[in-house]
Amino acid sequence: ELKAVYPKVTPAKKRRLQGDQDKWGPKYLYIIKKDRSLHDKVIKCIKAEQKHRKETGSEEYWALMTTYVNNKRWDQYLDDINDFCEENKFSRDI
Repeated sequence: ELKAVYPKVTPAKKRRLQGDQDKWGPKYLYIIKKDRSLHDKVIKCIKAEQKHRKETGSEEYWALMTTYVNNKRWDQYLDDINDFCEENKFSRDI
């Protein structure tokens, strides 16, 4: 599912982003094995980043998938996802 959500190339098709799954796949599986719910959060973070990059015109600057996984780049969007979930939870409670 991660591979299906993450962009394959930059919009100008200058760089292939996903690269070789043999390089990033095992590390990603190792990371999410500790916390299965993290995978769902990562998918949401990628979608949030896609939206952010589209709004700011920075779609050409996606990290390569190996860099994304090795540096846990989704962490920078986790707070946004958590805030969004809290806001929606709050609004449903009203």
